[in-house]
Amino acid sequence: MAQAAVKKELSFVTKKKKAEIKVQVKKKKKIGDIILSLASWLVAHFLPFTQRYCREVTVTFGLTDRYGVVGHGKYANMFGTARELYGMKHIPWFSKDAGRKYFMKTHDAIYLHYHDFTFGDVIKIIMEVVKVNSASFKLRGKFVNKKTKKVYAIAYQTIVYADMQGRPRRFPRWLKIVLKLSCSPLVDSLDSAISRINKVNVTKGCEIFQRQVIVTSDMTNAEKNVSHDEYAKMLMQSIELFLLNQTKDSKVCSFGIAEGSYDYKRDFFFGDDIFIKLSIDEVGKNFAIFVADFCDQSGYIHSRGRQKIQFIKSVGDVLDTILP
Repeated sequence: MAQAAVKKELSFVTKKKKAEIKVQVKKKKKIGDIILSLASWLVAHFLPFTQRYCREVTVTFGLTDRYGVVGHGKYANMFGTARELYGMKHIPWFSKDAGRKYFMKTHDAIYLHYHDFTFGDVIKIIMEVVKVNSASFKLRGKFVNKKTKKVYAIAYQTIVYADMQGRPRRFPRWLKIVLKLSCSPLVDSLDSAISRINKVNVTKGCEIFQRQVIVTSDMTNAEKNVSHDEYAKMLMQSIELFLLNQTKDSKVCSFGIAEGSYDYKRDFFFGDDIFIKLSIDEVGKNFAIFVADFCDQSGYIHSRGRQKIQFIKSVGDVLDTILP
């Protein structure tokens, strides 16, 4: 009986010590978080350049497509490079920890194209954090013509903080503070930018053309999904096929690419079937705005593209006869 009582007393003491150790660990962790938060605040407060990152890219022939302008997919490549450089410069220990302790995964992306860059132009990419949540943040990239000072394109990406298994996780306190204090104070309305894309309802325009594309290996990137440049190519090919099938006049297909936008929600991979559903949103005297939904077999829309086409000769009457 005496031995049992001693054992019981010892186990009670052990549990008490363990509880005390846990409390001490929590206190130390809390103190560590406070120190990191304070250091992060000091970095973000006294280094005002953390609000944005700028990079210049000169347009070479490798960046242009067959129309002589920078292909839409190239904006995604330039944005991705600028995003990594932004992290290396403004996020502490990014080059050391990213890909080893955590991932920064792209959740969705929106690209708004207003004007085209051509060979020899100097693109000034301005990267800014515009919104921070508990486990994600939104980046905005402006593509500015250095000579004219005009914004030619704007891109938005939602970046999710994830562990090494790819599961979303909340930001560490210090990182969230750095990102919040790095937010640009001059942020245009993202909702108004998104509404430019989402204002096209699926039922608004009548479907005028549909084609099926099977994803081949040359359409995929290093991440094994269809690259953003391919969506622009598929949309332009669909427009050309539609015009040729309807008008039987190759001169009608002489056009220039005006502003366009693409909304990417879910990826296609090697071997997938892409059903491209083309519709017309608006027709003018010498232009037309086409909308393409990139769907799977079930009809789910993975991506949507909206492209304005400026025709060299007036085809408004021709398109009016095509529309139901």
